[in-house]
Amino acid sequence: FRRIPREKVLVNFSIGILFFLPVMVAAFAFRHEVVSTTESAKIELEQKSIEPFTGDKIYLENESFKPDRERLLTIKQRVPAAYAAGCNQSMDGEEVTTCDFGDLSSDREIVLAGGSHAVQWITALDSIGKENNFKVINMTKAGCPLGVVEESNESCHIWNEEAVEKIIEIAPHAVITNSTRTVVDQKEFIPQSYIDTWKVISDNEIDVIGI
Repeated sequence: FRRIPREKVLVNFSIGILFFLPVMVAAFAFRHEVVSTTESAKIELEQKSIEPFTGDKIYLENESFKPDRERLLTIKQRVPAAYAAGCNQSMDGEEVTTCDFGDLSSDREIVLAGGSHAVQWITALDSIGKENNFKVINMTKAGCPLGVVEESNESCHIWNEEAVEKIIEIAPHAVITNSTRTVVDQKEFIPQSYIDTWKVISDNEIDVIGI
């Protein structure tokens, strides 16, 4: 730019803008397409009814799956509603946050507690709760099962203590949580900390349903 004569700077700058403008227009057009596609697919997903499975068994498909364009663009939207509701506590958060699903008017309550491996069930439990007239209280935290494990951070220890206290305070009909854990190069197992936590809850006459 310093080498361009002063009287030609405006011309060169205008030429640069002229070539840069189509790039910007294309980028904004693509962004608009992605956003509109994502929003419409999200609305369709939220309104989609879940049909009960009537078969005898579920088989894994051996063929590779190529997602369609809409599914690929909306993959980040296809998460349990607890994330959007803001009641799935963050990795470092300590406070126990909850939100209600299922039949909100029912006085029969069930708590879903644990980490991301537990919150994945909220979509199904929400539907089941509505059909069977019970409320589902989501009480989950990222990377933190109900029952601290060796790799749990300090916030998970604090959250677990408060979660158990909150569960006892609510006194639900039952608590649904993960009953097993898998670690790389290890078989599926039940951590002792899970059992200890279940015992505290069950000692308060609250059933524990392990998945």
